[in-house]
Amino acid sequence: MKRQLIVVITICARAAALAPQRARIRTRSVARPATAYLATLSAPVVDDSTVAAAVDVTAAYLNSLAAAPASLNSARPAINEVLKSRVDPVADAKQRLLAACDAFEASQRAAAAAAEAAAAAAPPPKKRGFFRRGDKNALKAESYASVETTVDDASAAQRDAVVAALEELARLSPPTKALDGWRGRGGVAPSACPLDGRWKLRFTNAADARFRSDAETSQHIDAEKGLFVNAVDFTGSSGKLRGFRVEVDGEALSDTEVQLAFRRVRLLRRSRFPRLFGTITIPLPNPARLRKLTKWLARGSGNQSSRGAGFEIVYIDEDARAHRTFDGLYFVQTRVA
Repeated sequence: MKRQLIVVITICARAAALAPQRARIRTRSVARPATAYLATLSAPVVDDSTVAAAVDVTAAYLNSLAAAPASLNSARPAINEVLKSRVDPVADAKQRLLAACDAFEASQRAAAAAAEAAAAAAPPPKKRGFFRRGDKNALKAESYASVETTVDDASAAQRDAVVAALEELARLSPPTKALDGWRGRGGVAPSACPLDGRWKLRFTNAADARFRSDAETSQHIDAEKGLFVNAVDFTGSSGKLRGFRVEVDGEALSDTEVQLAFRRVRLLRRSRFPRLFGTITIPLPNPARLRKLTKWLARGSGNQSSRGAGFEIVYIDEDARAHRTFDGLYFVQTRVA
């Protein structure tokens, strides 16, 4: 990052030094398009030749703008975005985090699709009761408790890269008053709470939050009610289970920590009688009993915290957030417009 700052400073100094020579180099610089300038400036710094190229292109482009002042206003937003990403370490860390999230998610969906293709070659599941065997597996996900996703070595490296990028981002921009407005906390309107709204899951290393390859996972947060609704929709499935919703109450423990209490699960079914059997609501036991049940179902393989279900916000801004559960698992989400 220090080297990037030196590049920007050098560019500005060289451009200022070349300003008196504007008339001499204007003719050959006007033709250079803005895209070439931005591409050169956005290139990673490899050695001194990269710096020299960026300096020369910057000087030429500034002169081309001077020759056509009207083009400056249209070019300014793109230039500012490039310069911001070069100078702002938080923006740079956030970009790398989301790119790492996408790489891990792509590998996990590919692995899930391959596993499903292999399962499709097995004898068809029995069609008894409300759900087929495949639907039950989809609801079960990968485990009953707080366990990290089991992956191969390549995916493990991708997962670790996400966690490292997230920890760096959290260090550069720790959250402050992330829960202001939660049920009116701090005298702030719930609509102004940073958590309020709908979010899409971009990454998790929690096994019990991973489902089939056609699963779309999101979360709607109502800061006024203090309610989280985790939504899972199976977009490509022809089974009886269309998806489900998990309703969770949240209580703010501090400016960054939330205690969770799971209340109910709503199963969304494909049915010939949707008004009667389209939605099935399953109340959940109190949090203490639920934790004991999931621990027993996991046969001791979970990593449950003595603090119960909850999480700590480690990063949040207008369109992205990340948290670490009390069990030590990570989630990264981006806001849905």
